[in-house]
Amino acid sequence: MAAMISSDVYPLIQLFPAAKDNVALLSLSYSEADEGWRFGFLVEAVGSTFEDFKRTGELAFKVGTKVIRMEFKAGIANATRFQDICKRTPK
Repeated sequence: MAAMISSDVYPLIQLFPAAKDNVALLSLSYSEADEGWRFGFLVEAVGSTFEDFKRTGELAFKVGTKVIRMEFKAGIANATRFQDICKRTPK
């Protein structure tokens, strides 16, 4: 993130599986309560990134040239339930 800021690069990250339109906007914040810098981005509840996450419990993305992989095994059932709710037709 620091390299993106110092280079004045638009903070897009590449989500995996890689595709031209499978990107997200990276946001950065600082929290004194959490004692440090945090980054975040949104992932569509419908799409290949979320499907891979449901299947593997791993979220993978690329910031600049660095690939980051994070595992979230504990919440996978809730993520699947959340996705199912998002897919419902509004009443």
